Amino acid sequence: MTFLQPIHIGELITLRSSVNRAFNTSMEVHMKVWGENLVQQHKYKSNEAYYTYQVFNQAIVVPETIDAMRALTGTEQQGERSIQKTDQALGITKEFLKSKEGVLTA
Repeated sequence: MTFLQPIHIGELITLRSSVNRAFNTSMEVHMKVWGENLVQQHKYKSNEAYYTYQVFNQAIVVPETIDAMRALTGTEQQGERSIQKTDQALGITKEFLKSKEGVLTA
C-alpha cells in the first residue's frame, strides 16, 4: 500500500479497482484512490494498493427435501428407507419409476 498525498475534508474521493488475477479460491485486486479539489479543479492520485482476497470454501448445505434433511441430520441412514417414510407420510402408494426388474428407469 502506498500513500502519496492526503485527501482533505470537502474534497471528492474516487475509488477505482480491477481484478488483476483470479484463482480457484483467491483473487488479486488493484485499487487506486484519487482525490479532487473541486474548487481548484485539481485531481491527484492519493493512494494505491493491491489486495488479495482468500475464500475458505466451507460450503453451507441447505437441504431441499425432507429426505435430504434426514440424511443431513443422520436420522435415517438409508436413502430408500427415507423415501419410503416420505411416501407413507404423503399417502403415495404407487411406485412410478420402478420397472418390472426393480430397477429405476427414466
